[in-house]
Amino acid sequence: MSRMAWYKKSFGREYLRIYNRRGDEQAAREVDFVLGVLKPPMDAWILDLGCGAGRHVRALARRGLVNMVGVDLSRELLEVAAKESTGGKAAPLLVRGDMRHVPFSACFDIVLSMFTSFGYFEDGEEDAMVLRGIARALKPTGRFVLDLPNRQYVEANLVPESTSTRNGDIIIESRRLRKNEGLRVEKHIVIKNEERDAVRREFFESVRLYSKEEIEYLLGNAGMEIENFHGGFDGSEFDGSSPRMLVFGRKRDEN
Repeated sequence: MSRMAWYKKSFGREYLRIYNRRGDEQAAREVDFVLGVLKPPMDAWILDLGCGAGRHVRALARRGLVNMVGVDLSRELLEVAAKESTGGKAAPLLVRGDMRHVPFSACFDIVLSMFTSFGYFEDGEEDAMVLRGIARALKPTGRFVLDLPNRQYVEANLVPESTSTRNGDIIIESRRLRKNEGLRVEKHIVIKNEERDAVRREFFESVRLYSKEEIEYLLGNAGMEIENFHGGFDGSEFDGSSPRMLVFGRKRDEN
């Protein structure tokens, strides 16, 4: 019997307890940078692929964007997104779906993949499917943003273990690098009750770390071209010391 893929188990409400420090304020700063670079019209159609609990689509709505779609595999996170996105000027359309099978064609002006929502699959061809789906979902002049960890930075700065306390829980995070087709960073997370010191929940994450050259190759094969790299949402230049690799680009004009 095959083991259930980690991404089908890890993205529930407990996930939000672990990453609650990455809230709406951070999403707002990230969205402001993206909008400053792309400068879309207010009626642009924007897809957030791997939207999770909807932090970024909410930030877009607060800035007056009215046509947002969020896609995620997690029912629980989509329920949170729906609940927290009510009452605004424009609520996003939320769709449960697998990013390998994007159910849209030539619909979007912008596709976002934020907070390391790319690189989940053990088979690199499945990651390539995601990029082809993004290209298919974009209008002929459409643009995209990939927010990824910088492979060089992770290799040089990986912290094997860290412990923190949040909301009455002790959270122990163990990290390692593993080679499998490419290089992956894997994280084992244990949540313990602070009072009883009992394990309450465990998670596992595994994300492929793509180099700049690998991303250039994959995007080219998917029918897209890169406009720019940034090293973070502060607009810094991308280099080996950058914590993040932000990729801005567009669908290639085939005419």
